[in-house]
Formats: sequence, structure tokens, C-alpha cells
Amino acid sequence: PARAEAAKNIRNAAEEYPAATTDALSGLPKKVERTAGESVSPPLFSRRRESGKNNCKDRLFPISPYFRFGKTPPAVISAENAYKGEKMELETKRLILRPWSESDAEDLYRYAADPDVGPIAGWPVHTSEENSREIIRTVLSAPETYAVCLKADGKAIGSIGLKIGGTTDMTDRDDECELGYWLGKPFWGRGLIPEAAEELLRHGFEDLGMNAVWCGYYDGNGKSKRVMEKCGFIYHHTTERLEVPLMNEIRTGHVTLLTKERWEKRRKEAPERRTTVKSICGADCENCGFKEKCNGCVATDGHPFGGRCITAECYKSGGKTCFCEFVKRTVSEINALNIKDMPEVTELFSLCGSFINSEYPFPDGTMKKFLNDSDIYLGTQLKKKNSDRCFGIAASDKFLLVSEYGENGADPEIVIYKRREAD
Repeated sequence: PARAEAAKNIRNAAEEYPAATTDALSGLPKKVERTAGESVSPPLFSRRRESGKNNCKDRLFPISPYFRFGKTPPAVISAENAYKGEKMELETKRLILRPWSESDAEDLYRYAADPDVGPIAGWPVHTSEENSREIIRTVLSAPETYAVCLKADGKAIGSIGLKIGGTTDMTDRDDECELGYWLGKPFWGRGLIPEAAEELLRHGFEDLGMNAVWCGYYDGNGKSKRVMEKCGFIYHHTTERLEVPLMNEIRTGHVTLLTKERWEKRRKEAPERRTTVKSICGADCENCGFKEKCNGCVATDGHPFGGRCITAECYKSGGKTCFCEFVKRTVSEINALNIKDMPEVTELFSLCGSFINSEYPFPDGTMKKFLNDSDIYLGTQLKKKNSDRCFGIAASDKFLLVSEYGENGADPEIVIYKRREAD
């Protein structure tokens, strides 16, 4: 009854404050213009709830395609059943979204220990596998919270979820929820989170009966903002002096909104918006975050950004077998370096040089780069053992580069640069 009364009050307030910016300290809304075509109640974003089981969670915390029940059409799953913790899997072209398991602790720690992942989203780095295991038990076990997994190996590389049933302060309506997400840094720039979010939005609107989905990001988190833009969210309001208790900070938060009406309209228009970009290696380029800067390696004969692409060269030379053998040999050579405090390398990813090209200081006081921004390399990032720093790896057929750096790439140092022997 109390929630129903609160929801009624909010809907009444919507007549006067259809969209708002608040003072986070007073919690009083400031009237602003309603966005054309958007008719929903404003969220309770001025303060976190002072009591209840969710009072320690930040409302902007990002816990953050076909889903089929056997061979039958998708059934409608009520939000009430979702609150009870129904476990299911969702599927996209490249991903499986599944419930978290405590056995995912090692993979979760690998990516959540990265200082570039959690802090910008409002939560601290994980300090150990046991810490990650506890987060799985207490946070990631919530209903409609999924591990983002590549189909290739099923390992968790990020998280995405819908906060429903009173677990978000963005809304008090049962037919509205909040989207949250995060992704391990080695997988950035490949369009994986937009792909996962599109499926989760479908699930929310079609299966859970949602009429609106909210999503928020903090000042400076441009990557999260771009995900929302790609998925059709539109700006709704900004909150100044927003408490981020997990980080003991005060920030500015921005909230966006996607209504079911707008989502349905975008789905109908999707074929007209899609730009076909084809790859040589078979990668799905449609959801890539760099698609607008790249014409695809088919159209450019293996030079998507104008430079070399080691992945495309392998595929053109001997197909997938050639590429897999090259990756395997490269991983073996890197591990043979026996670099102190560096975990074993198990996989490498195709990365654009501009994304990983750091400047390194030299004894003469100059700063130099070792990569070409327009080339595609094999690379990954690993958390340094017993440290808050990370190792960055970049490789081509000509060299291996291992570097070390701090948060946001600060204070980069070259660990080893080794020329490779020609085949």
C-alpha cells in the first residue's frame, strides 16, 4: 500500500514536474521542459532510500538476439515472477546472457579489478577473487542480472541487468525499470554492450511488460553515454551533487530514458538505419563502436583504418586456421617471457592502435609511441598481481610489446619490447 500511494503521488507530481533536475541535498525538483513525445512519471533521483535492503547501492551503479522457450514462441513473463528470481538465458548473435555463478569469481575479478572499469561507474575495484565471489552472492545474484558471455567460451566478460521491483530509485512504477551494465576493458570498442543491451531491452519490453527503461551515467563516462545513444535513450535530466557512497565522492549524474513507444518505433526503422560493414575475419561489424570511422576490411582490402590489420592478413593468407595458429604462437611467446607478476595470457583480441597507443618516457626526456594508430594489433590487458597497476600487451608479426601502467593509462612504462623472428 505504501508503494502504491507513493506511486500515486509521483504520478500526480508528474503533471507539474514531467521531467526535472533536482538539488541532491534538498531533493526538491526544478521544473524543466518535457521532452516531446515522452509521457512518463519522473524518477525518485534526489536521494537514495534511507532504509530497506537497497540503501547501500547506488542508483546509477551499472550492474550494469533471440530468446526462446524451447521451440515455442516467447511467453510473457510478469515482473512479479521476475522478482521471485526466475533464472533464464538470453541470446544474441555473439553473446549469451546468463545468471551469474560463484564459479565466475575468477573471471569477474580479472576484469573488475581493472581501475578503468568500476570507479568511473561508481564502484570500487575488486580486491580479490573472494571479494568478487561475495559480490556475486550479494549483488549480481539479483533478479534480471546477467553475466555477459561470449558464445565462443561461455566465460563472463561483463555484466548487464534490469533493476526492477523497487530495487531502483529512478522510478517507483512497477512498469518501469533501470538498465545498468559494464564490460571488461579488453572487449571495449566491439559493440558488445549495445548488442547485449538491445536484447535485454527487448526482454524488458516484451517479456516483462515494461513501459519505460531508465539509464544513467556520471560526468566523464562517455563510453556509457554512447551505449545509451546507440540504443535509443534520450536525455531526461541531470542531478548535481550526487552522492556516490561506494566511492565516497560527490558527482554529477545524467539520466536518460527509453519508452516502449520509442523502442518499437526504432525497431521498425532499424533496417533503414543499418549500414552494412563487412569483415574478412567474420566479425560482426554492425555493432562496433568504431564503425563510423571504418569502412570495413572487405571494402578496404584488409585496411579498415588505412593501416595494416594483422587479423585480416592471416585470414587472407590461410583463413581461420592460419589466424588461430598465429594467435596460439603469439600467446606462447608472450608467456615464455616469464614477466614477474604478470598472469598467464590465455587469449588475445584484435585492437585498433589508436585505442592502445600510449606515449612512453625516455631517459632523454622525450616521449615516444611504438604503435601506429591506424594499424590493428593483437592485444589484451591483465591486472598485475598484488598491485593496482595493469599490464598492456600489443603484438604484430614483427614485435611483442608489454607495458605497465596505472589508472586510465597513467605513468606508462615499457616492460619489454622484443622483435619477432620472421616465419
